[in-house]
Amino acid sequence: MRGVVALGIVLALAGCESLLGLGEVDYRPVATGGAGAQGGAATTGGGGTGGSGGAVHEPGDRIWNTTVVGELGQRGLRLAVDAADRTYAVGQLDGAVDIPPLRENEVGQPEALLIALDPAGTPQRSRNLGGTGSIELSLAVDGTEVFVAGGHRSVDLSPSAGVELSPACSTLPVDQTNCGNRNAAAIKYDAEFDLRWWRDEGILSDDELIRGIDVVDGDPVFLASYTAAQTFFDTALTAPATRECLVVRLTNGDAAAPAAWAQSLGDPDRSDSPRALIAHDDRIAVLIDTSNGTARGMDVHVLDATTGNAIWTTPFTLEGDVRAQDIVADGNGGYLVTARLVGPATSPMALTPVGTADGLLLHLDALGNLTDLRQWTGRTKHLELARAPDGSLALAGTFLDELVIDGSLTLPGDPEHDTGFVLELDPTGQVVWSHVFAGSSLGEAEMRDVAFAPNGDIVVVGSWAGKVLFDFGELESRPAPTNGTAADAWDMIVIRYAP
Repeated sequence: MRGVVALGIVLALAGCESLLGLGEVDYRPVATGGAGAQGGAATTGGGGTGGSGGAVHEPGDRIWNTTVVGELGQRGLRLAVDAADRTYAVGQLDGAVDIPPLRENEVGQPEALLIALDPAGTPQRSRNLGGTGSIELSLAVDGTEVFVAGGHRSVDLSPSAGVELSPACSTLPVDQTNCGNRNAAAIKYDAEFDLRWWRDEGILSDDELIRGIDVVDGDPVFLASYTAAQTFFDTALTAPATRECLVVRLTNGDAAAPAAWAQSLGDPDRSDSPRALIAHDDRIAVLIDTSNGTARGMDVHVLDATTGNAIWTTPFTLEGDVRAQDIVADGNGGYLVTARLVGPATSPMALTPVGTADGLLLHLDALGNLTDLRQWTGRTKHLELARAPDGSLALAGTFLDELVIDGSLTLPGDPEHDTGFVLELDPTGQVVWSHVFAGSSLGEAEMRDVAFAPNGDIVVVGSWAGKVLFDFGELESRPAPTNGTAADAWDMIVIRYAP
């Protein structure tokens, strides 16, 4: 299971309350009923009225929501739910904030925050990774263990008290504008956020990322990109012609052991950027963005989890003006992929956007053949995807203007302010329920990740700024926007819904 994350000093529950004391924790016990969801395949909708007691909920009812607010901005980025039904969410503390007992953000650059919520949405513990420019950190859970991978431009990246990871900058103090490199970090925690092992090595140039991590038989596998010759997690890399992606499988439980394998994915005529990675059964599927200077597209690669060798000798490719978004396994050896159609696609099929950035949902079979494609008209910015064992899908994301689902359900938005959304599709692909967190001149919202809980509930993480009407009521971020705008006023939110 995937998400994206951050770290710092283990806090007891009392400390966590201090962390969130600058804001509010609002959660609804399972025994309460919901407010009802926007209906299925009709713009006027219907939706349930909510349960009246016990654990009875209508599809789309909010079960709880937890907010993290503070002196400046907090952004919710990724999440994962473990086997014990705990939710882990990662965000960023932006600006010079001081949240006792966590460290002050000393340089005014985003720092990463990881929180753990119990099944009722109550915060249990948190970590502040610190760092300058701690971005694109990726999270996975395996049972009740937490794995993290990411890149950092920092002299104070600390997975635990007394453990300071090596700086990526050659001069001290850190000058953020002149610190172009990132170190790579891989870290493992238990459910209490006690550090189990970590590795920190390699120099990644400024335009490279580590993005996506999952777990195979206890081993973390992550996706990165590189542009220069280097030794990266025991693997000697020659300088690529442009930018290539790299999949690395580490050996769990032994920080000094060499990587089990590393596999480069790339084309010398293109520049590739990592988007997402998933591990399932004995396979690893990788989703990357591609660019040849004139056209942008996406590739799906499938590798053998034991050896790293390609199972698909030719990756599935969609070329033209396409932005890859997310990938999940379909339960039958194939994959579901989301993408944004910004301009016409030319190969292997001709697609023309109706909006300015239509959403795409593609189904690939076990051999990489395209078997189904759904094109949703709109101006999408994020399209994240999760799949339940019964075949139900949850999608969350962000758009402008409006998003039309299959020509029958219109999600209303605003032409200038971000609107967040979440919806569920049943195993036949029909919309069961949807919620829109509409942007306006008073505020905006974004949803950045979605996951299924063990019991089938749907959990989303995102952010809002200013005043936004959620399905359960209006929220106002803190600090309040100045001059009637929502700039620099983002706060983090995690919401759990009934399927």
